[in-house]
Amino acid sequence: MHRAILADDERRTRSAIRKLGDWEALGIEIVREVQDGDELWEAMLAERPDLILTDMRMPGLSGAELIKKLSEAHAPVRIIVVSGYDDFAYMKQAISSRVVDYILKPVHKEALNEALKNAVKEIDARKDTQEASLDVQRRLNESQPLLNESIFYQFLTGSKDSEEEFIRCLDIPGLSAQELRFTAVVLMIENFQEVADRRYKSNPDLLLFAMVNMVDELIAGQGKSFRSRHQDNELLMNFFKPLTQDEFALLLVNISGKLKEFLDVSILSGVGGSYTSPTDVKHSMNEARAALSQLNAKEGQFRISFYDKMKLHVRSPQIQIGSSERQLGAAIDTANIGFIKQTVTQVYMELAQSDYMSITNIRKLNADMLYQLERLVDTVEDKPAFISELTSLRHKILHELNLHFVLDCVLQFIESLTKYALKQRKERKVIYDIRDFLVHNYAKKHSLKELSDMFFLSKEYISKMFKEEFGMNLFEFIAMLKMEKAKQMLSSDDRKLREIVDALGFNDESHFSKAFKKYTGHSPRAYRDQWGANQLNNE
Repeated sequence: MHRAILADDERRTRSAIRKLGDWEALGIEIVREVQDGDELWEAMLAERPDLILTDMRMPGLSGAELIKKLSEAHAPVRIIVVSGYDDFAYMKQAISSRVVDYILKPVHKEALNEALKNAVKEIDARKDTQEASLDVQRRLNESQPLLNESIFYQFLTGSKDSEEEFIRCLDIPGLSAQELRFTAVVLMIENFQEVADRRYKSNPDLLLFAMVNMVDELIAGQGKSFRSRHQDNELLMNFFKPLTQDEFALLLVNISGKLKEFLDVSILSGVGGSYTSPTDVKHSMNEARAALSQLNAKEGQFRISFYDKMKLHVRSPQIQIGSSERQLGAAIDTANIGFIKQTVTQVYMELAQSDYMSITNIRKLNADMLYQLERLVDTVEDKPAFISELTSLRHKILHELNLHFVLDCVLQFIESLTKYALKQRKERKVIYDIRDFLVHNYAKKHSLKELSDMFFLSKEYISKMFKEEFGMNLFEFIAMLKMEKAKQMLSSDDRKLREIVDALGFNDESHFSKAFKKYTGHSPRAYRDQWGANQLNNE
């Protein structure tokens, strides 16, 4: 869906535009309505829309000023001007700013939807061009960066020990060996999967590709960045130029700000020690990870951790995480979906509101949550249907640090299980309704198709569920009902055999006799005689 913001200081105009636009058919979603220019600019920065429909004259930042700012910022958003002023100056401003269309109030349905169609065409064309350009650029850049990345990891793991190759893969610009000092930095993307889903069509490689390119530009001449093969939501940097901790802090703050501004990712950084020898890069990388693991990920805190300054945090959250595991386990054991959802929400919100929230804490909680959900899935009848969904959830949240995103994903998964359980419960009730129907109508001939049409379930499902629930197939159940009723009739009244055969819906006495003998081991006559003899003996 294309994201749109609707801006007009007149509520009636906004309402009319909402009513007249073929939004769903055109694949457009209005994500925000605003009533002044200042609010529109804030909404534009927050929502990153594809399309803005705006009046030219509003309180605060005017439409003309907004268009100018967007043009100067080279923002990719498309604009449709909806104005009550048929003014050449506004038209000229709109045309020079490459506004998609300029429509006058009162808004007419045809004019509005024509403008929206044109906007969608431009948005789609721009996105196709961007994706094609990105694809071409990625193909052009893939060969050498992948080779450099491979050399980097081989050196880190010890499978390749050529220092010359390692230094070459870092693209060091003419520094002597004496000038080099190697420092590893691990960047962890706090909202990695959420951004990949929202902005990159669930393709994390595109996000990482964009990040590597941007970071390499920001640290050019000082270091080199690589995608992590350890975790999807990590980016590794290896600096070769000596920097003080203050210089590292300023640089990493700048990188974090740029990544947030342009890619909407939130970054946590761990910095290892500095070494003169390339062989010590692996030690610096381990130190960077250690520093990162103890970083307080709380929003608003200083989000860079230096190994040399690292203090181990032995705080109550370590106890809280263990307590959370017990809470989640107890909730799962109740099998009460409402209580499970309440407990999951409480556990994640308590961590989000705590003073200290390390990456280790968050990952431990996510892992515990996935384990408990596996236990919950084990209770589901059609377990295979949820295994792939659980695998997808694991991929999304295991390393994700955005607690609100994780919580939403978990609750959606539980909701999916809830709907399935309700459906199963409803269908199981229908199976009992079918049983009760047969108990009262056993003498008539029934078919699976008849029952399927009557109870709105497939023939295959009725057959499968009936056997699972009652231990026999549907026709074995009908036969049992008939035979038990036959035993009752033969032992309780003097009806002739022909009358019993007719009452039970058999075609003839021969068919009935064979079925009865197979079920009881006696012919109908022998069974009646034996029952009569037993009655005399009892008297």
